[in-house]
Amino acid sequence: MKKHNKKLVIANWKMNLLKDPAINLARKISEAGDISVDLVICPPDLLIDSIKSQTNISLGAQNCSAHAEDFGACTGDISAAMIKNIGCNYVIIGHSERRKYHKENNDIISAKITNAHKAGLVAIICVGESLEERQEGRSHDIVLNQLSALPPTSTPENTIIAYEPIWAIGTGKSASLTEINQMHEYIRFEKDFKIVYGGSVKCDNAKEILSLGQVDGLLVGAASLDFEQFYKIIK
Repeated sequence: MKKHNKKLVIANWKMNLLKDPAINLARKISEAGDISVDLVICPPDLLIDSIKSQTNISLGAQNCSAHAEDFGACTGDISAAMIKNIGCNYVIIGHSERRKYHKENNDIISAKITNAHKAGLVAIICVGESLEERQEGRSHDIVLNQLSALPPTSTPENTIIAYEPIWAIGTGKSASLTEINQMHEYIRFEKDFKIVYGGSVKCDNAKEILSLGQVDGLLVGAASLDFEQFYKIIK
């Protein structure tokens, strides 16, 4: 299988920060030196334009519409074409919070991925199992089912897989190095895409996780909102 040597770090800011603090944080990250990874920041949609105009950071959105139309009567939705137009190159799709709170299933996620690819965006697809599913020995089956949402348009150039075990997101718990490497190896066997790990990634475990042979990068949540901690990760 193809190996991806250049590490990628994606910051998922979720529903955090107001305009001025967001710009200040983005500037500090943009101006930081000694960074040897590819870096993408995914802020809330309302902050993208301001950050884009004042930094040189690659940006992504946290979601896009599942509706096929680029424009239309879809109140509250933002199309992949709009995300691309505002200056983003990436979009996160299928995060467990979207699956849980917005009832997004494989059909919805597949439609969003298709729209992202049509607009020229790289789709970052989140997969992962719950603690109960892992304890029942169903982790691989759950992840494989989630990967089945990938449409025929998916290629290693336009798709990144983010493995985020649900039980490790925002809990302070991280999967063991063995668990991470084994799941990434399984995903790579099924789909030869760049695979990043997420789930309570912090400055004190990032280096070990990035050193794993099957890990191509990180998807960082809360730690990406703290410059000192995030800089240690990307450094």
